Amino acid sequence: MVEHKYKTFWPRFWAGLIDGIIFMPMTSFSHWLFSLELNGVINFIYYALIYSLSYYFYTVYMHGKFGQTIGKMLLKIKVSKIDGSPLTYERALYRDSVVIGASILIIFTEAGPILNGINPFLATEVSQTFQVLVWIQFAWFMIEFITMLTNNKRRAVHDFIAGSVVTRL
Repeated sequence: MVEHKYKTFWPRFWAGLIDGIIFMPMTSFSHWLFSLELNGVINFIYYALIYSLSYYFYTVYMHGKFGQTIGKMLLKIKVSKIDGSPLTYERALYRDSVVIGASILIIFTEAGPILNGINPFLATEVSQTFQVLVWIQFAWFMIEFITMLTNNKRRAVHDFIAGSVVTRL
């Protein structure tokens, strides 16, 4: 039986939704910016450094500093090391390492078209490589989901990688 403090599926779900909502204005701004058909280098730098990786900077920073993102703070759950000690920046980076790696791979895959002036959102829509990477990310998400639901501490694969656990406060 799962101990109450580890029953975090729904709080994690809602926290992730809240964190996604926080980044919605950036997505809207990005759509507007890319519609201006600016220089491909400017679009690529913005797409690579700000649009694509900012969410991961946010999660690594927040987990490393507080053990929580804003969504997790609102839902009263926290990430810590498996022994209960505070999560470090290094562990927070490990926790997101697979999705960060996938995002970097997508950035490099789409670099050519974007640098040639194609809107980054349009470049990814027509790219077969991007579509394959999206399916791989979906498969990763499903593996994470299944893993989280099949162990007593509700640890997802990224928690095993980082030696972390999410608990209720």
